[in-house]
Amino acid sequence: MVDWRSVTGALFVDLDGVRARYECLLCRAKEGPVFGAADVAAFTAGVRTDHRARCAAAAAATGGAR
Repeated sequence: MVDWRSVTGALFVDLDGVRARYECLLCRAKEGPVFGAADVAAFTAGVRTDHRARCAAAAAATGGAR
């Protein structure tokens, strides 16, 4: 079972792997969408950590640790 209190974002990738977007559940920001297999691969590899590095809501939720 998933502990929903620890879910902070959602990454959506279509089944063909040619479109992706990320939504932060803490600050409600949306990143993307990106299109194309190479762009989707690069986006999914780092979007979570990249977004958390600049998300003030994530810093507040973790006591300042990003």
